[in-house]
Amino acid sequence: FFSFDTLSLTPELIGMGFILLALNNLFKEIEFREQRNESIFNLGLYISLASLFSFSYFLYLPGALLILVIFTRHPPRKYFLLICGFIIPHLLLMSIFYLMDAFSEMWMYYYVPNLSLDATRYLSSASLWWLGIFPLLFLFVSLFMLNREARLTKYQTQLVQSMFFWMLFSFLHLFFAKDIRPQSFITVMPALSFFITHALLVIHKKKTAEIGLWVLLVTTVCISYLARYDAIGVDYGKLMVKEEKPLEGVDRVLALDNDINIYKHHTLASPFFNWDLSIPLFSSPDYYESVIKVYEGIIQDPPDIIRDRQDKLKPFLD
Repeated sequence: FFSFDTLSLTPELIGMGFILLALNNLFKEIEFREQRNESIFNLGLYISLASLFSFSYFLYLPGALLILVIFTRHPPRKYFLLICGFIIPHLLLMSIFYLMDAFSEMWMYYYVPNLSLDATRYLSSASLWWLGIFPLLFLFVSLFMLNREARLTKYQTQLVQSMFFWMLFSFLHLFFAKDIRPQSFITVMPALSFFITHALLVIHKKKTAEIGLWVLLVTTVCISYLARYDAIGVDYGKLMVKEEKPLEGVDRVLALDNDINIYKHHTLASPFFNWDLSIPLFSSPDYYESVIKVYEGIIQDPPDIIRDRQDKLKPFLD
């Protein structure tokens, strides 16, 4: 609840469900009592499925490999199983697009853009600090308490250390995320809840632990509520769709720019929604392949009106 946009169902939220399943299998591998091939194969498989919803989740693969190398003594065969589990869904995806004769388009518009480090920031750093200040404060206090107060077994210590590495990769994941907004930090939630829960459990006085829990809940929800209604210094301007007067008598539109507010009251026509991916196509009217793609895209799904502020379509019409 630290930000209202985390309550929306998005690919990141669905992918996070698979990451939780992967984390469960990682714990099974660290606990030496379970030595089955299925758990490490499923670990790679769940990370791969998560990366199909949000490609930046692929970063958990090297994270899982590092944790397994440090805390287990698996033979190379098991690491190969992990990598195979990750590769299979992507190979199936590539095979489907290859059979549709669209492998080059998938590679150009899916894998290449997602492997780049450029990202869109929807909230400033100051706004993100405002939203996350209390959860982060509780995180640091929890790490300090676990380091001083906890009396852990060897297995529990390994879980705490492995979760710490997992948290580091969760923060590192932000460098590969395509857009930075509060929901991008949902990857930190498992580690956050893990450490805060353990810190509350090591507090000897039950009343003190309950007060700490209520302080966390109340402050987090209050900050979120105040931020949503512009009572503190959190600017949600870029995250909210601006109100625009709908065009009369027009249903299907195509906007050849990054301003997508027009689609709030109108239906998208043609496949050219993401302007960052489409601009190389509309910037090369001298190439026959570009002309054919633009022509087929507009003919197969024709718009009622095209907004072209930069006159990118004019050379194609000529």
